[in-house]
Amino acid sequence: MADPPYLNPDAVKKFATTIRLLARDPAGAPETQPAPEPESNPDSEQKPVPVPVLYLSGAVTREWVAAELALRPCSFTPTFASKLSNEFYCYTNYASTKLGPFQPE
Repeated sequence: MADPPYLNPDAVKKFATTIRLLARDPAGAPETQPAPEPESNPDSEQKPVPVPVLYLSGAVTREWVAAELALRPCSFTPTFASKLSNEFYCYTNYASTKLGPFQPE
C-alpha cells in the first residue's frame, strides 16, 4: 500500500521504484511472474509488479500510475474529513470486491 505525499510524475516514478524494490523486482526481471490481473494495460511503459499493489493518489496521477505501474483506479473513491479539494482514487493491479470494479478507461 502506498500513499505518496505529492501529486506529480516525479513522486509517482520514485514510489514505483520503491514498490519494485520491495517486490524484489527492481528491473522488471523476466523470470518473475506477475500477479494475475483482469487484463493488462497495453499503454504501460513498465512491466506489472509481481505482487498486489494498492496505491492511493489523486485523480490527476491516473496516467502516470498506469504508465509506471500498470495500475487502474477502482470504483471506490476515498473521502476525507479534512475535505481535501483533490479527487482521490484507489489504484490497484488486482480485482477487489471491497474496492469495487475497475473504472472505465
